[in-house]
Amino acid sequence: MDDILHKVHEAGLTLKAGCGIGYEFSTLRPRGAYVSGAGAYTSGPLSFMDIYDKMCFTVSSAGGRRGAQMATYDIGHPDVVDFIRAKREDGRLRQFNLSLLITQQFMEAVRNDAPWRLAFPISEKEAQSVNLSNPDEVIWREWPITTGYLTNESNLVACRVYKTLRARRLWDIIMASTYDYAEPGFILIDKVNEMNNNWFCENIRATNPCVTA
Repeated sequence: MDDILHKVHEAGLTLKAGCGIGYEFSTLRPRGAYVSGAGAYTSGPLSFMDIYDKMCFTVSSAGGRRGAQMATYDIGHPDVVDFIRAKREDGRLRQFNLSLLITQQFMEAVRNDAPWRLAFPISEKEAQSVNLSNPDEVIWREWPITTGYLTNESNLVACRVYKTLRARRLWDIIMASTYDYAEPGFILIDKVNEMNNNWFCENIRATNPCVTA
């Protein structure tokens, strides 16, 4: 929590200077997940996005150039459908551009209409309550953060499966939202990192919405 709110402070100073910021919110626990340290259930990434949204609006209303924010979200996050539909609520997240982090694995699943599992990392303690060998309960995947989570010898992170749906069903939800509401956008994140000249020292997960062309 301290880290999240500290980033709000940093973001406010950045936006005050007329700059743009890109954030990835899918590293936050999904709505309804239990947080043992707090002894409560989390409200999910979108509620924290609301904080950043209101902060950006407040800073912008002080005058000068309006701040620009980009929110990115992993296509495998359990709350991804809520993210896709977030702007359908009147007045919500109007200070954000929204984009999905689309992986090659997801595109292959769409081509084959394969099952697509929405999952989030678990800690070693949480892993004691699940069957790690059952792919309907746990999948192993790359994740930008490994600290505090259960990993294997390939440095893949154990992720609890919250929901499974057909990949084309999720694709149709995205296409309908893009057609009707012009968001979310697409970031082909595997291709971005493949073509990144700094691949040896960084892994890109978000982009600044201010692009010079």
